[in-house]
Amino acid sequence: KGLQMVCSAPVGIRGYVHATQMVDLGNDVGSGGQIPFDGTFQKKQLVEARVLSIKGTAKENKKAKKIWKVELTCRPSLMEPRDAADYTGAIVKWSGLKMHTKVVGAVSSVLSSSLTLQVGSNIEGKVHLLDISPDPVVLKSLRENFKVGQVLQTRIV
Repeated sequence: KGLQMVCSAPVGIRGYVHATQMVDLGNDVGSGGQIPFDGTFQKKQLVEARVLSIKGTAKENKKAKKIWKVELTCRPSLMEPRDAADYTGAIVKWSGLKMHTKVVGAVSSVLSSSLTLQVGSNIEGKVHLLDISPDPVVLKSLRENFKVGQVLQTRIV
């Protein structure tokens, strides 16, 4: 299961939606649990999305076409027109990650004593066993309680 969906527009533009950009979560750490890419989307299905950012990569040579990276969101709270700051604020960047801040992460792997969460494109973090839940039942069976692709609210420690 992937953590992002590739989208293309009729004019040849391709972009992607990360799993964390598919759902709105509550404010509480541990809230969420949705798996947005659980097979509900079909190939060539129309999806309404908003553009978060557009970045062009440098050409390797003069004949090569410029490659554009388009980051999209499908969060219900961001689908209505809003200020540009709301959209740019939804993009997770290394520079914006601070201790004790809440972030939305998608489970990228479930190990026996930890979870790996992807909080944005190419940004991953590890949640150790004792930081996952105060419930011993959850801690005994991580693989039963967490699935790859599941989106959760978490805190950076």
